[in-house]
Amino acid sequence: YLGEVAGRTATIELREPGSAVPAETYVVTLDGQGRYTFATNLWGSYDLRAKAAHWLAQVRLGVPLDGARTVE
Repeated sequence: YLGEVAGRTATIELREPGSAVPAETYVVTLDGQGRYTFATNLWGSYDLRAKAAHWLAQVRLGVPLDGARTVE
């Protein structure tokens, strides 16, 4: 994507590892570098799926949720 990303929204899903059913879902707003934040009470390892309009979904497997976390 070559356009401006700041202000675009994306849907974030946290899933139990190997599950297709989200445990939690968030709609987040991207900053100028495509980063976003959200708060959760979940703890442990989860698969994270991010999807914005006109973009392919990105999935990160086994993301540890144990406090403040940055995922690239």
